[in-house]
Amino acid sequence: MPEPLDDLTRLIAQTTRERGLPITGESRFEGLGNWSSLAALRLLTLIEQRWGVTFDLRAYLAIETVGDLAEAIKAAERANRPAPGAPVP
Repeated sequence: MPEPLDDLTRLIAQTTRERGLPITGESRFEGLGNWSSLAALRLLTLIEQRWGVTFDLRAYLAIETVGDLAEAIKAAERANRPAPGAPVP
């Protein structure tokens, strides 16, 4: 399964229309150009559509870096995935 960081950085750039500094795993959301509560909600919607995961809004908004969000996406994907050998509904 591909790492979400590359796709996530593209979604963030698209959401914020950031064309300045590169967005990396160490990038802090508060330091991104055009970052706002509306941008955060837009990104959350794109994440839910792209990866099929959901987040508690407070927990999502508490995430400080792009890398931490990528890790949270991976953890949510693992939690949503059936265990190996489990019957598929």
